[in-house]
Amino acid sequence: MPSIKQIGTICFLFLISIFPTFADNEPTLIPTPASCNNSVLNTTEGSAALEAIYTPNTIGTTWYSDGVQLTVDNAATSCTYDTAMTLPTNPTKPGYEFNGWKIRIQCNIPLTDVSTNGNARASKRLSDGIIWTNGGATAETYGLEQPGEWGVSWSNGDKVTGVALCSQTNGMYRRTGTPDETGSGETKYCWCKATHYTANNAQQCSLSSPSWVLASVGDCAGLCASSCANVIQDDSVFRAALFGSNVAQ
Repeated sequence: MPSIKQIGTICFLFLISIFPTFADNEPTLIPTPASCNNSVLNTTEGSAALEAIYTPNTIGTTWYSDGVQLTVDNAATSCTYDTAMTLPTNPTKPGYEFNGWKIRIQCNIPLTDVSTNGNARASKRLSDGIIWTNGGATAETYGLEQPGEWGVSWSNGDKVTGVALCSQTNGMYRRTGTPDETGSGETKYCWCKATHYTANNAQQCSLSSPSWVLASVGDCAGLCASSCANVIQDDSVFRAALFGSNVAQ
C-alpha cells in the first residue's frame, strides 16, 4: 500500500500533466474575442492592441465659370475624399470648348492674423529691379523675380506677395480704384495689388479677384514696390482695401 508521501507525489504529477506550465519570462496569451477585429493579433497579458479608425474628409464645394459662381440644381455642395461625386451640367461659352473642371484649393484670408506689423519684407524696385529688404528677407523668400514685385511675412507664418504699378491715375488714398496700366502720361501714383496669400506656412493661394489700392504719390518708380510692402504692415485700412472680402484660391 503506497504511503501518504507517494500518494502526494502521484497527485502532483497528475495535476501538472493536465495544466500547462509557463516559464517566468513567458507571457500568457489571451485569445482575441470573436467580436474583435481579426486583423488585430492576440495581445499579451496586461496589454491591449488598438487599431486606428479613419473617416474620409468632407469639404464644401463651389462651382465657377469665368469667375462667376454657378447656381445649378445638380451641383454638389460638398465632396468626400476618395469618393466619386456627381458633376453639374457642363457650362458653355461662345467660341470655346469645355475641357473639364479645375480644382482650386480655397483658403480664407485671416485678417485678424495680419493686424500687427510684418516682421520681414522684400521688394524689387520698378525702375531697375534693385532689391530692398528688411528683417532678413530675401527675394527668394517670396519668389520675387520681376521688378515691381513685393512680399511681406509675419511672425505667425502668414505671408502675402503682390505687385506694384506706377500710374497716371489718381484716386482716394489707400482705397481701391482702377489705375491706368498702359504706362502713359505722368506715372507718379503708386498702386499695389496682392496676388498670393499663404496662411501659417500652409499651401500658397492665389487671390481670385485682387484689387488695386492707392498707396502713395511721388517718386513712384523708385519707391512704389517698397511702399506696398511698407504700408501693408502697419495700416489696417490699407489691408482691408487690399484684401476686402476676397477669398484666396
